[in-house]
Amino acid sequence: MKIINKEKIKHLHLIQSLWFHLERKWRIKFIFLLFLMIIVAFSEVLSIGAVLHFLAAITSPSSLFKHELAQPFIHIMGIDSAGELLLPLTVLFSILIVIAAFLRMALIWANSIFAYSSGGDLGIEIYRKVIHQPYLQHTLKNSSEVINGILIKTNAVTQLTILPILTIVSGIFMITAVLIVFVIISPSVALIVYGSVGFIYFLVMK
Repeated sequence: MKIINKEKIKHLHLIQSLWFHLERKWRIKFIFLLFLMIIVAFSEVLSIGAVLHFLAAITSPSSLFKHELAQPFIHIMGIDSAGELLLPLTVLFSILIVIAAFLRMALIWANSIFAYSSGGDLGIEIYRKVIHQPYLQHTLKNSSEVINGILIKTNAVTQLTILPILTIVSGIFMITAVLIVFVIISPSVALIVYGSVGFIYFLVMK
């Protein structure tokens, strides 16, 4: 357990060090990336909600037609009967799915661009520091090995640290958004589900 805690502390220190080594422009871009993650998370929640309403319109349109929360949508669309719900809900469902998929692809693209571009800048900074070393240091090292080492370490930081961190953060936003919706819809079910998941995680990590 102590070994695991030490490893976690070490990883947190490395992440903190990496953050302070990033240029200011990348820190600002990371904040904008967080906003995109939040938008994508709630678009996914909306698409999940659209699936549930779409299934309700197919299986039990009369119940959905009488539902209190559906009344504003019904009045706006000018729907007079339960049978008329399917077409507008199908269109709305399709639009939300397309938007959610587009935003998800945009987030994947933005994460990749951020990870590889910021990693590339770190590599350039490392190389700049290497070439400004005293001449004696250069005579003791093979230049091709130095360049190869910089490339390997930069790729490792990009693929094994920056990109996974972005994936984890976006996942956290997704889970949080779903949790908020669950709490609004049914607090008791949300408490049971997430309490069970948290308990299992605690047992595994113990």
